Amino acid sequence: MAGLTLGTPRLALVVGGTGLVGSHLLSLLAEDPRYERILHFGRHRPKITCDKLEARLVDFDRPDAFTDISSDSSVPIHGFCCLGTTIRKAGSKETFRRVDFDYVLQFANACKEQQANSLAVVSAAGAHPRAPFFYSRVKGEIEQALIELKLPSLTILRPSLLLGERDEPRFFEDLAKPLSHLMIGPLARWQGIQAFDVARAMLIAAESPQPGTSILTSAQIRNLTPLTT
Repeated sequence: MAGLTLGTPRLALVVGGTGLVGSHLLSLLAEDPRYERILHFGRHRPKITCDKLEARLVDFDRPDAFTDISSDSSVPIHGFCCLGTTIRKAGSKETFRRVDFDYVLQFANACKEQQANSLAVVSAAGAHPRAPFFYSRVKGEIEQALIELKLPSLTILRPSLLLGERDEPRFFEDLAKPLSHLMIGPLARWQGIQAFDVARAMLIAAESPQPGTSILTSAQIRNLTPLTT
């Protein structure tokens, strides 16, 4: 996997491409000649369109949501998961957990079944299975579940406050954005980060997959150097 040449065509499996990070990721994949096919799974069609993008409308509550992924066995497969919501948007803790845990794990299992070379997943700063806050605890629990899958290469990205234009504003993000530059020293890990940088980091991680599990903080995400084509 680490020895793949930049000229090898790739298949990208993407979930969550209608969100802030996911929309940037799809744009990057669409412009990247190394990916000959992009297969996106979602309840809604992404805004971006291109010849190599196939958008499949799926019901995530169905066990067969990620089946029928036909590809040449010699084509490297990279999985990208940008799924995520908030308790406020989900409407309940139960629904939030279904999206941020069940659906993410379902997609990761599908990537494993397809023998994907790598999987990059957007989590969140502060994620821990014993975190005092429900949101951070669920993020930590899904991270642990993904690690236990023992994928060939798993990259977990833990961005802090995501910066960028959303279709639907998030109150606490809008409230915290003006204070982001004041977060220094021990608070530096909570500084805001552009959603584009997170998407870019996912692509870089896929192009240089590390065996086992890698966890990237916001600072590490910012400092990743793009591969040359």
